[in-house]
Amino acid sequence: RRAAAARKNFELVDASYRLGVASILDLLDAQSELLQADLSEVDAIYGFFSDLVEAERAIAYFPFLEAPGDVDALLVQLEAELLSAPAP
Repeated sequence: RRAAAARKNFELVDASYRLGVASILDLLDAQSELLQADLSEVDAIYGFFSDLVEAERAIAYFPFLEAPGDVDALLVQLEAELLSAPAP
């Protein structure tokens, strides 16, 4: 959501700059905000996959080595367990 908001803000500031309403500093600030939001999004995705690989290593389970049907069955079982667990 942050990246989408930053992108929309940049588009508005860019249009304002082209019309002469916004300054170059406003445009640079909007560009910087958009870049930071995009970097945060990429960092979050990288962190998720890094944690996933770490968890797979910890339990010595590597789904890419399993048959696709076995992985699907495991995911269904895991989802059922998570849905049936009492809320904390």
